[in-house]
Amino acid sequence: MNINIPKRILSQGFDGLNVKNFAEEIIERIKQAESLRYDTDVAIALGAEKQHVGPWKARGQIPWERVLDYARKSGVSLDYLVLGRGPVRVAGICIGEDAEHYGLTEIDKAILTKVITTIDEVFDAKGLECSGKRKAQLITLIYRSCVRAQGREPDRQEIEELIELSITEQ
Repeated sequence: MNINIPKRILSQGFDGLNVKNFAEEIIERIKQAESLRYDTDVAIALGAEKQHVGPWKARGQIPWERVLDYARKSGVSLDYLVLGRGPVRVAGICIGEDAEHYGLTEIDKAILTKVITTIDEVFDAKGLECSGKRKAQLITLIYRSCVRAQGREPDRQEIEELIELSITEQ
């Protein structure tokens, strides 16, 4: 999925972005975020062939599915990659943006804190280890469930069952 920007938007500007160099700017930010020197290193980070980066820069287009996948895996902020603003990475938020960016309320933060605490307690009680990615998936799944149920507290039994299912999948 490459971004194709209509000519009328190009002539008006795109919210202050230099669209012609858009792909080049994202590639440079990936280099900065990962302390990379060469475009070929960026291709590797994006899971692409080494020869693809040059044409992306020349066309001013970059495959968004690769950028999004990179952001998810690396924790580099999409705000930083696309707009060049904000911190490169923000600890504790899986996709890289600051929690306030999403307008979480105090109630939401309380639920999220309770979900994380309960998951940690269950893992500790069972003497289990968990990868960061697996834990982030569990947190997201349980948090969404709580919010959809109009802010209910996370159910410890539900969390234990999800962890058990998660372990059997490995």
